[in-house]
Parts: sequence; C-alpha cells; structure tokens
Amino acid sequence: DVDRFSRGYSNKLLAAARPLQANQGICFQGITLVGEGFRLSREQLTALSVSMPCPVIKSYVIGRDLVQQLEHRWVIDFHGLSLDDARRLYPTLLEHIVREVKPQRDAQNDRQRREKWWLFGRSGSDLRSGLAKLNRYIATSRTAKHRLFTFIEGVVLPDTKVVAIALDDGAILAVLSSRIHTLWAMRTGGWLGVGNDSTYNHEECFGRFPFPALDAQQRSELARLGEALDSHRKARQQTHPELALTDMYNVLEKLRAGHAL
Repeated sequence: DVDRFSRGYSNKLLAAARPLQANQGICFQGITLVGEGFRLSREQLTALSVSMPCPVIKSYVIGRDLVQQLEHRWVIDFHGLSLDDARRLYPTLLEHIVREVKPQRDAQNDRQRREKWWLFGRSGSDLRSGLAKLNRYIATSRTAKHRLFTFIEGVVLPDTKVVAIALDDGAILAVLSSRIHTLWAMRTGGWLGVGNDSTYNHEECFGRFPFPALDAQQRSELARLGEALDSHRKARQQTHPELALTDMYNVLEKLRAGHAL
C-alpha cells in the first residue's frame, strides 16, 4: 500500500531489509577518474589529432547530464593496457596524461593510484563486465532532486556520480520509475547538498528492493510503459534542446500538487 508506506508504516520492514541475491551483480557505481586530465573536450580532441573512432577515447556521462542537458564528453581510457602498451600504441595521448594527470597522481597516498597513474582511480571491471553485451543500460544520477531513470547507450562510460543498472528492459525502467520505488529510494537512500537532494545508494536502494514477480502480460504492459516514458522525455528534449529533465519533473510536481504554473 503506497500511502501507508509513505506515512511510515514500513519502518520495521525497511530496517529488516537485506540484500537480495537476485539483485546482485546488476547495479554499479560508475568509474572514478582521479585526474581531470583524463577528460577531453571537442577542442582537445582536435588539438591532439585524435581520429575517431578511437578505441581508447570513450563517451562519458556525469550525473548532471542525466537531469539537465546531455553534453558531449570524452575520456582517455587505457583500461586493460600496460604502460608500455599505452606508450607504444597511443604516445600522444599518453604524453597528455603525463602532463595533465601524473603530477596529481604522484601526490596520492594510495599506492595503487600512484603507481598506476595512466589508469582511472577505479576502472570498474565489474561494471564493464555487466555492460559489455548491452546496447543500452539504465542510469540514474546518484544525487538529484527528482529520482529519474533513463536509458543510456551501452558504449557510454558512467561517472562515479552515476548509478548504472546493467539491464536493457523497459519493464524494469517502469518499476524503477514507479511511485513505490521512488518512495523506497527516498527512505533507504541518503540526502545531500544545499537542496537536501536524495542520494541513490545502489546497495540499499537497488540491492534490497523487492522487485515484483511479473507474469507475461504484466511484463509486456510495463515494458510498453517504460519505453513510452523514455521515448517521450527524449522526444521533448529533442524538440526543445534547452529543456532539462529536472524542468519536466518540476512542472509535474506542481501539477500533482494542484499549483498554478
């Protein structure tokens, strides 16, 4: 019962919640760069004479992109390459990392990050394995005013402020976007920032959430709704490039409260 849940009926149930085996190995925190020099702008790609597509230049999304306007970002990703391999195959890009990242990493107390300075601070091997065969995955900003879930192309690396869910399933997107999951996330997650925005902790908010057992008809209907939700929002943003998802949900919140726009 959503209303009873929202009034605090489930305090004891929430306290007793435990990680569910079925939810493990699906939801991940994004990569942690530890070095702003890994990021490249369009101008830097041109200055470094990068010919796209390039195996070590990856599209990259941060939390703000998911709730505001999606910006094109790239990172130098030497994951899986030794220093000798990076030097031999991509000398210009490695030289950029030497200049822009290595000085910061040399000052790190963490030995692994200091010695593996050409690699991200946390490359997310489990995350990469989970996303490897997906054309798209579900993502949400770790901290946000509104708890929004959206599909992201599988080739895009998520930042540490993005929670990535390794599923290409409109029905799951619908369940995650539902009022009951939003309330669950608000109650089991944290709060952060000046606006006291909600924080989606993947282990508690996703790992312990009891997803409903769906029959074929229910799954089909939820998949239709999830796909329609994602398509509608993206179509509105394509028609109105200045429109952020936060703007849409601010309006929706006012409409639900009966406030004049």
